[in-house]
Amino acid sequence: MKKFILFIFLFFLIYTRFVNLGWGLPLPFHPDERNMAAALQQFECSRFSILDLRSSIINCFNPHFFAYGQLPLYLGYILVKAYHFLFGSLNDVITFTQAVMALRLISAIASVINVLVMIKVVELFVESFRAKGEKSRSGRFAGFLSRKLLRNDILIAFPIFIFSPALIQFAHFGTTESLLMLFYSVIVYVSLLFLNRLLTLPDFIKWSAIVGGLSVGTKVSSLIFILIPLSLILINKKFKGLLIFAVVFAAVAVLSSPYNLISFNEFISSMRYESAVGLGTMQVFYTRQFIDTVPVIFQFFNIFPYALGWIVLALFFGGFFILPFKRNFNIFRLSFLIYFLFNAFLFTKWTRFMTPVMPIMLIISALFLQRIFKLIKTPRPDFVVDTPLKKRRIIPLFTRGVRLLAGGCLIVLAVLPGVAYLSIYNNEDVRITASRWIYKNIPVYARILSEDGNVVDIPIPTLNDKRSTLNFRYNLVSFDFYNLDESSQLQADLFIYSQNADYIFVPSRRVFANHKKNYPQINQYYNRLFSGNLGFKEIIRFTSYPKITLFNKTLLEFKDEQAEETWSVFDHPVIRIYSTGK
Repeated sequence: MKKFILFIFLFFLIYTRFVNLGWGLPLPFHPDERNMAAALQQFECSRFSILDLRSSIINCFNPHFFAYGQLPLYLGYILVKAYHFLFGSLNDVITFTQAVMALRLISAIASVINVLVMIKVVELFVESFRAKGEKSRSGRFAGFLSRKLLRNDILIAFPIFIFSPALIQFAHFGTTESLLMLFYSVIVYVSLLFLNRLLTLPDFIKWSAIVGGLSVGTKVSSLIFILIPLSLILINKKFKGLLIFAVVFAAVAVLSSPYNLISFNEFISSMRYESAVGLGTMQVFYTRQFIDTVPVIFQFFNIFPYALGWIVLALFFGGFFILPFKRNFNIFRLSFLIYFLFNAFLFTKWTRFMTPVMPIMLIISALFLQRIFKLIKTPRPDFVVDTPLKKRRIIPLFTRGVRLLAGGCLIVLAVLPGVAYLSIYNNEDVRITASRWIYKNIPVYARILSEDGNVVDIPIPTLNDKRSTLNFRYNLVSFDFYNLDESSQLQADLFIYSQNADYIFVPSRRVFANHKKNYPQINQYYNRLFSGNLGFKEIIRFTSYPKITLFNKTLLEFKDEQAEETWSVFDHPVIRIYSTGK
C-alpha cells in the first residue's frame, strides 16, 4: 500500500510540474522569460569558423544579455538542438516557442529534482531521530527511491512539497528560479551530510564548490549561497580547503557563464543597472509598488502567504521557533536567515528574490508537521481504563483517532492552495478568454482607452486557435499612465481620451494598485473610474484566481491580486472592462 502511495506522489509531482507547460505560447506573457528566450535565439554557432576562431568564440555563445548567467541558456540551447537533431536539422533556426519550451523544461525538471533532494533532507532527519548517534545509510548520495521513503514520517512531507504554489508556478516559468532553488537545496543537503559525518571534507568541498559555481553561473547574486559551506570549512579550521574550494568554485562559475569575463564591459554595465534597480537608486516604473514598503513585513504578508499558503507559513513559524536549537536544525535557520535578511532589505522585493529560501521554509514546515504527528500518535497513559478482563486503552484509541483525523485535515488544508493553483494551467489563459469576449461583444471601431507597459496588450491580435482577428479594428489607445503626474501634456491628453472613449480596459493591477499617495493624478483617475464618477461602469471582470472546482462549480477560490505584483500579473492577471453604456 505504501509503495502505491509513493507511486501516486511521484505521479503528482511530475504532473504538477509539467501540466500545460506550453501555457500562453506563442505569446511572451513573462518579460524575463521573453528576454532569456530572445538571448538564446541570438546564439550564432551555425557560423562557427576555425579560420576566424577568436571572432567565432566571441559571437557564438554570446547572449548579449547579462541580467542572468549563461548556464540556463546553454542548457536550453542543448535541448533545442537535440530536438532539431531528432525532428529536423541542426541548421534550423531556433524559434521563440522552442526557446521558451526548452527553458520551461529545464525549470520543470529542476523542480522535480529539487523535491527529491528535499525529501532526502527529511529522510536524513528521520534517520537521526530513529537512531541517534548511529550512522545512517541515507548518507552520501543514496538512491532517491530507497525503502526509507516508505516510512510514514517521510511520506507526510511529500504532499507539502508537491503542492507548493511557488514550486508549481516557477516550474512553469522559463526563468532561473527553479534552478536556484535546486542549487541552494543541494548546498544545504551536502552541508548536513558533512555535519553528520556522512560526507568527507574533500567531497564536501568538491560538491559545494561545484554547485556554488553553477549557482553563480545561473545568477551572480546567488554568490551568497556559498556562505554556508565557507562557514563550515572555517569552523573546522580547514584553511587549505578554502583554497581548493575557491579554485573549483571559480572554475565552474567561469565555465558555466564565460561571457561574464569575455564580455566584461557588457556584464558590468548590466550589473550596475540591475543593482541600481534592486537598491532603488534608479526609479523605474515597474518597481513603484515597493515605495514605502516595510522590509520583512512585506515579504511575510505579500509574498509568503500566497507562495506557500497560510497553513504552511504557520508551520514554518512553528518549526523555526519550536524545533530543537541543535546543530542540524540550526543549519536551516542559518540558511534561511543569511539569504532572507540580505534580500529582504533591498528596495525591490519581487517574489522571485525570495524563491531560494522557499524550499528551506517547506522543509522546516514538514519537519514541524512530523513532530505534530509524532505527538498525535503518542499514547496517553493517563487515559488507560481498567476493566474486569484487562487494561484497555478505550479513550486513547478514540482520542488518537480524532487527533489523527485532525492531523490529516491539517495536511489537506496545507495542500489546498497548491491544488487550487493548478487551475491556472488547466484552464485557458485569462487574457485569451478576455480577448475572445472583446472580439465578440465590443463593436468594430469602438474607441478604447487602455494602459501602456504591458508585455502583451489586449485584445490579443491572434488567438491560440489561429483564428485571425486582425479584421477587427478598434481605435485603441495604450496610454502612458506611469508618467501622468510628471507631464501636464499627458494630463490634458488623458482628459480628452477619457471623454471620447467608449470603453476603458484595466488589463492588470500594475498601475492602479501601485500608485497611491505619491501619484495623486493617477490615484484620482482610478478612484473616479472605480466609483463611477468618470462616467464608466464595470461591465465584466475576467479572473483566473487559483481555485478548486467540481462540475464547473467553484468550491474554493484563493484571491491573490493583493499579493506582490509579479505573483499574479505574468500568468493570471485580473482584467476589468468598463463601458459608458452608450
